[in-house]
Amino acid sequence: MTLFGSKVAYLGVDLGTSTAKIVELADRKNEIELVTYAEANVGNLLVNSQGGEQDAIDKTIALLQQMIEKSGATAKNVIAALPGGAVFSTV
Repeated sequence: MTLFGSKVAYLGVDLGTSTAKIVELADRKNEIELVTYAEANVGNLLVNSQGGEQDAIDKTIALLQQMIEKSGATAKNVIAALPGGAVFSTV
């Protein structure tokens, strides 16, 4: 079984309004394997940031770099999710 049709590792990034999570999944011996993960509690990192938009971006980058370093994640392919309040969408 392959993950999304290929035999590479993927880093899943979930940036929420109160937590940030990462997981690394890889195809090992035709099974999906959880390689590593990390979670950080962060309040309103992306939504209603006190320092403005650029400050929120800088803090998010620093947080993700720290989480990836501490978890030991090595995947180069990323799938990300953002909180609804941080993106603009219409129907």
